[in-house]
Amino acid sequence: YNGVDAQGFATATGDRAKFGLPADAFLLLFVGDLRTPRKNLGTVLQALKHLPEHVQIAVAGFLPGSPYPEEAKALGIAHRVHFLGLVKEMPVLMHSVDAFVFPSRYEAMSLSLLEAMAAGLPVVTARTAGGAEIITPECGIVLDDPDDPNALAGAVARLAENDATRRAMGAAANELATGFGWARMAAQYIALYRQLAEQQKDRKRREIRYGIFQFLRVPSLLIAGFFLYMHWWLLAAIIVGVTFPLPWIAVVIGNGRGEKKDKREKNVYKPAMNRQLYSQAHAPQ
Repeated sequence: YNGVDAQGFATATGDRAKFGLPADAFLLLFVGDLRTPRKNLGTVLQALKHLPEHVQIAVAGFLPGSPYPEEAKALGIAHRVHFLGLVKEMPVLMHSVDAFVFPSRYEAMSLSLLEAMAAGLPVVTARTAGGAEIITPECGIVLDDPDDPNALAGAVARLAENDATRRAMGAAANELATGFGWARMAAQYIALYRQLAEQQKDRKRREIRYGIFQFLRVPSLLIAGFFLYMHWWLLAAIIVGVTFPLPWIAVVIGNGRGEKKDKREKNVYKPAMNRQLYSQAHAPQ
């Protein structure tokens, strides 16, 4: 959302005489581009026809090329519509009126709506206007159809006929607008930018890791294939190396066992053979 100078608009002082506005009228305020039907001043003028004579409207906006002065004349309400042109001292003007009306057909986010709320004005708007989603029943009236002059006239009449309701809505609007002050909104934007920057860093880190993976993918596959190939040859070599010498090991072990057996047998029969030979050598002739 836009940020608003909540303190500046809240502390201003109204001055109707400065803008040539009647002192005893219930004054509405419309702020916007007067050269386009998107802001929907035409519906406001039609609604004004259904309201008492003392309900009037101040209109701030670039006037050259606007069709609305002629439309006000055609509707017979020109004396109740005060075209002010471009206004520099908007906080003073907003404190000079009783309510803010803004049934825009489309709006991304209306800064003038936030400024009016900060000035303590109850708001009459439409769901199609940007910022309508923040308006609560305590601080304003949100219409379903921006092009319904009867509904708009009824909402304005509710404020014009009940001063206590209007003041209570204005106070609630001011309290709500303080949450959109410059300092708070700037902090939220900074936090958002930091979050986006961190997301960008994370995305770049992922892209770098993916690039490294892609760069090493083919060499890694080749190396893995080579080791897999060598693995099978190594496995085959181990199998051959283990199984091929087994018969020879068996023969060697068998021969070793045979030699040991012969040696034991020789050691056992050697004394007997020696005695036999000795007896034969010394036998009497």
